[in-house]
Amino acid sequence: MTWVQYKKLHPHGSVVGNVRVKRNVGRRGMEREIVVYLPPSYSAVKSAHYPVMYLHDGQNVFDATTAYAGEWGADEAAEKLAAKRGLECVIVAVPNAGIKRLDEYGPWREDTVRLPGLEGGAGGRAHEYLDFLLEDVKPLIDQSFRVLTDAGHTGIAGSSMGGLISLWSALEAPDVFGWAGCFSPALWVGKGNIFKYVQSHIAPDTRIYIDCGTLEGGSSRDSKAYLGDSRRMKDLLTAQSCYDLVYLE
Repeated sequence: MTWVQYKKLHPHGSVVGNVRVKRNVGRRGMEREIVVYLPPSYSAVKSAHYPVMYLHDGQNVFDATTAYAGEWGADEAAEKLAAKRGLECVIVAVPNAGIKRLDEYGPWREDTVRLPGLEGGAGGRAHEYLDFLLEDVKPLIDQSFRVLTDAGHTGIAGSSMGGLISLWSALEAPDVFGWAGCFSPALWVGKGNIFKYVQSHIAPDTRIYIDCGTLEGGSSRDSKAYLGDSRRMKDLLTAQSCYDLVYLE
């Protein structure tokens, strides 16, 4: 199937702007529907090439009818930024794998995870997911749309577990992703190994954005870890003095 307008396949969806979709993208066992937002000038300015941002949990990015935790409204925000500030980029929404989400977004296996369908633990398949992005999704996007393909114009971003996998991916593949957006990252998952990882995998000049709310997630132990771990990561990255780091609390 070729790329088609999103509303042709999802007529009741809440997307705005020029949004395309292609089903069954990827290798066997990892196929999923990829959704791409194209900026307002894309159709009119045929010579223009655009930065590209890959977002995890794609079900939540554009469409309230597919979202399981509320729509992000990335399409509405992008339209406003284009109109008010002239900032434009291509946004690629990559859906998660449902019950296997924690497996794919977790660089390290954690046997103590106890969730429905995950009684045997979770995590440890991030390399497979990153290969899917690098070998299946990104080449397709580079071939299908007018995007700037260098690392400086290619970013990866997500929230919670999506924030964890974004930071890890940017440091694991800095030649591909020049920046990472980590929104309320779940840095404790995987026994906090991400803190050791960032000290041994240095990617100079990578741009990193981290944010976290002071009342993040409630009063549980894991919820409280959001803020403390985000502050700890900020300090670690700041100490390395080689990143363009923005931290918002």
